[in-house]
Amino acid sequence: MGGIGVRAHELACAISVHASVTIVSAVGGDLSTRYRNLAYSDADVPQLIKENDFVFFFDLASPQSLLEAAACNKFIVVENAIPIEHLEYNSGLDKVSRRERYSAYLEEFKIQMMLADHFICRSQVERLGIISSLLWSGRVVPNDVQMSRTLSHLITDIPIGCLKSSVDMIDDDITNYSSNLYLWNGGLWDYMNYQFLIEDFSLSSKNVDTNNVLEFMYKPPMDQSLTAHSIFNEGIAGPHISLWPDEVNHSSRANKIRKAKAFVTFAKKGIENETCIRLRLRDTFAHGIPVIIDNNGATGELVAELGIGLSVESNRNSLTEALRIFDDIDRYTEFRRNIREESSKRYLDINIIHLMDKLKSRNEQSIRGKDELERIIKLSEKYNNVDIERPFIT
Repeated sequence: MGGIGVRAHELACAISVHASVTIVSAVGGDLSTRYRNLAYSDADVPQLIKENDFVFFFDLASPQSLLEAAACNKFIVVENAIPIEHLEYNSGLDKVSRRERYSAYLEEFKIQMMLADHFICRSQVERLGIISSLLWSGRVVPNDVQMSRTLSHLITDIPIGCLKSSVDMIDDDITNYSSNLYLWNGGLWDYMNYQFLIEDFSLSSKNVDTNNVLEFMYKPPMDQSLTAHSIFNEGIAGPHISLWPDEVNHSSRANKIRKAKAFVTFAKKGIENETCIRLRLRDTFAHGIPVIIDNNGATGELVAELGIGLSVESNRNSLTEALRIFDDIDRYTEFRRNIREESSKRYLDINIIHLMDKLKSRNEQSIRGKDELERIIKLSEKYNNVDIERPFIT
């Protein structure tokens, strides 16, 4: 489990300190079970929605479950961003099928914008996107600005981070500094610039340390990156490049990460890169591992601003120089020190308190009027035959 799955689970853990929480999913994985008020279930989803006061949804939420929550007058909280990366999903499909899939993603996003009572934003750039979407969809009116000029009654910022209990850093810097293991810790294959790394990491390492190894931690899904499949299946990635053979559970993944020297993650230049902060930075704040990243967008800008790694051009010379800098013990310990300082500011346990305070005061204001409920019923009829069920939180 990575990315949004870990994010949803850790938010649920943080909320469970204040209330009972059910993650609506059949799969619990091997993530922390130390939170007594946290459970997993996918039995009788409509009944689960009826029994709870708040319902949280994430990227690509189930339209049926959203509409059920709204029809039951539940307070709906959404963490999402404008569906830009979705333009690059399903690269293995033909053009017509990809267009149809993307239209469905847009519909799901529109329903979230219409029905949610509150929004969680992971970064400033994503906050701006959500505000634009709220304005475009007619959700923000003059009265909202009178209530809060920053729309704080509609939006809460919870930056990418981790639970305090998830922090698992090796205390001394030398252990990680002495490692030759670099990790690519995932992301949408179609969106990442994996070909650059496969082609250039080995050549760059020859000029720095011939023992360096770059491991890709996830296989590409079958509907993404046909080129990636052929590269790894035909064994032409090179001696310094490897792919984890199987999916690993979360604890095994964490143990591997702790032994790494750095994450190396390059994405393609484009509008998605410019408008998002990658969720995989959570691993940096949890495990203390610095990052070598492309400078094509908001994530690279954040890495440079916080001093938690290097943001560089996507070319061989820049990658070689970055590997040299990571062999400088003074610079490496500086990156690690900055990560420790920043990680403590991003504990979800602390940042969730602002949201919980708002929810306690806003719960009774989520009641929908007769006209709104009639509109929801009409929308429900449209999605009656759509078979989409994805994890969410109640």
